[in-house]
Amino acid sequence: GALLPFCRVVAFYGNFYSAQMGILGQYSSERVIEKLKEEVTHWKLADSTVKLIPAIHYIAVTAQRDSGIDHMYRLRMPSDQINRAVEMAKKIDGLVFLDIQPGLSSLQLELPKLKRYLSLPNVHLAIDPEYAIKTDSLMTKVIGTLDAADINFASKFLANLVTLYNLPPKILVVHR
Repeated sequence: GALLPFCRVVAFYGNFYSAQMGILGQYSSERVIEKLKEEVTHWKLADSTVKLIPAIHYIAVTAQRDSGIDHMYRLRMPSDQINRAVEMAKKIDGLVFLDIQPGLSSLQLELPKLKRYLSLPNVHLAIDPEYAIKTDSLMTKVIGTLDAADINFASKFLANLVTLYNLPPKILVVHR
């Protein structure tokens, strides 16, 4: 049931609140879907030997320059926005990647908050180490990092969901 390496995923990325964070914030949901379908068609023409799957890659936890109420330098997107990404993917029989930019938070704190979405068969995970920082004084001055323990936690978290809910294998994207 694994999608990779047997399929090619063509994803559009972003956050609905920000045009600067990618295409998802630049157009209406309907227009994004149209453009994604066009892109999938281009890839099919370029290589018809690999199955293509469209995807919505939504930044569900965004790093912030301001510390916020809890001083974690990240903002969790509301459920209506995450639901919007899930509904968009449903319309195109596609995947969803929920992307986490942890700021001063951690995957251990953020992943359980997304469990209800990650428990869906078509929802996968992406993590952004460059936005995982260790001290608030450096939020806008350094590139963050995650270590093997963080990646292993994310991998095990997904594997446990797959087992618990009898799901197809999950994809874990680690940005670099």
